[in-house]
Amino acid sequence: MHPALDDVIKCSREQMLLLKEAAIEATSSGFVISDFTRADNPLVYVNKAFCEMTGYTQEEVLNQNCRFLQASDKDQPEIEKLRIAIKESRSEKVLLKNYKKDGTVFWNELIISPVKDKVGVVTHYIGIQTDVTERVNARYALKKKTQELEQSNQELEEFANAVSHDLKEPLRMISTFLEFLDKEYSQTLDDQAKDYISHALKGSDRMKHLIEDLLDYSKVGSLHHDLSVLNLNKTLEDVLDNLHVVIHEKSAKITVDNLPSIKANEYQIVTLFQNLISNAIKYCKETPEVKVGYLDDGPYCIFYVEDNGIGIDDYYKDYVFQIFNRLHSKKEFPGNGIGLAICKRIVNNLDGSIWFESTKGKGSKFFFKVPKENI
Repeated sequence: MHPALDDVIKCSREQMLLLKEAAIEATSSGFVISDFTRADNPLVYVNKAFCEMTGYTQEEVLNQNCRFLQASDKDQPEIEKLRIAIKESRSEKVLLKNYKKDGTVFWNELIISPVKDKVGVVTHYIGIQTDVTERVNARYALKKKTQELEQSNQELEEFANAVSHDLKEPLRMISTFLEFLDKEYSQTLDDQAKDYISHALKGSDRMKHLIEDLLDYSKVGSLHHDLSVLNLNKTLEDVLDNLHVVIHEKSAKITVDNLPSIKANEYQIVTLFQNLISNAIKYCKETPEVKVGYLDDGPYCIFYVEDNGIGIDDYYKDYVFQIFNRLHSKKEFPGNGIGLAICKRIVNNLDGSIWFESTKGKGSKFFFKVPKENI
């Protein structure tokens, strides 16, 4: 080789080594090298980011095994994974609970890789370390919040069951005695007294339905783990069978697209479609025409229930999904204002969203979308 060319290559190699060293020092990840040829695999190099991450200086950590970062917390399952990987001379990725020099806990995502010589013998290990404390803490916080929510839902359902039982019994007694009074003393009561009894019985009946609706609402949050793959075409058959009487009474025309399967709680999906379709039939002053269909929307699947009813002003786009909110008097349209609130809770359990499009006097179209991972 020409001497001048050899000098150029030599210079280039030196520059490349300097560049690699500068890059390692500049990276925000901790970078370490341990010597596999020496007893206990001690550290022979740590970069600036490692020192900033741990609080130690290079002089304090060189010639030590990296396990000092676990302090007395050396029974972590991930440490065994590291030992096995090193024994088998391969790479590994682990998550370790480490301690800084001042004792502060931090979570370290560590990737180790072997460095081999020309004949394939491992001489060193490199480790790339990333502080993922915020991510781990957020994950644990979410897990804790989820557990608290599940506990809250369970307590809510237990409370609702207890309250509904305690309220239904006196209501049943009130209704029974009112009916007895109306039957046994109908000859001696005047029309005004009979009218009072009739109003009291209707109020008792409304209260019974309200208690049942509140119990249904409380159950929604506790059923999102009991999932199965549902054939929605079969589900809609069941829904329409449940609504057979009202469909017949209103001479409603129902059309249903060929729907995909979905992974969900069967009770909730039946309730969801049943509420949307029954509303479509109820809020219509002519022969109801209802269509159930779906649209493919990238990562989501959108289902909809379209009707030719009285429509809803866009002003109420959020209001109608809140519990007990009604846009009409019970005399005009019966109900307790819970149905759409239940629908929203069910869709939220599927990590989806629900909304509507409507023109006053020209019908409404209620949509709900769910991620395709549920399809």
